[in-house]
Amino acid sequence: MVKDLIASKGKRGCHHYPSEEERAARDEQLYIYRYNQAGEKTRRDNGSRPYPSLTGMKTRIETSKYRYDSFWEIGLGDVVMIGKMRWRKHLSGLDLDGFPKSWIQRGLWEIHHGNDKMDGRMDACLRYTAVMGAEIYDSIKELSSDMRDEQKKWALDGWDRMNVKRQLEDSLCDAQGEIANLKARVESLEFLVEKLT
Repeated sequence: MVKDLIASKGKRGCHHYPSEEERAARDEQLYIYRYNQAGEKTRRDNGSRPYPSLTGMKTRIETSKYRYDSFWEIGLGDVVMIGKMRWRKHLSGLDLDGFPKSWIQRGLWEIHHGNDKMDGRMDACLRYTAVMGAEIYDSIKELSSDMRDEQKKWALDGWDRMNVKRQLEDSLCDAQGEIANLKARVESLEFLVEKLT
């Protein structure tokens, strides 16, 4: 029986590869957005240049300057798609409670089940909300980090000022002690001078 099973699978091993009919039936139950789903040939901002590739978009969204990029040359659905791809990788870096983390995760899912009654508009809105939510939480995280750095800086500056003040006070005490010693010596010398005269 095992030999028959191996023979029936051929070189593919024990993996099941769905047929075209099975894929079509599956896709009817799922909503999947694919890059450049409309099949556009040219950029949105310049019709004489070809539509950017998904590989190029992945590279751009992972750079540190992605926040300054407008992505005007691609469609809104693709902008949201690449933002979703970015945040699926970086969501673990955000410190979130259960509920906001779960709704952001659901918005970043690659595939939505048919029972969720998904369509292009619903998917775009859900993903847009999730991406913007992640961006906001990330900005808050950066702001909190900057504030902590500033507080540490202020604390260090205050500590430095306190040390300088303490050093000045110690120097003043030493100077006052020296003055007192000099006064005592002067008085002793005056007393000796009076005796000699």
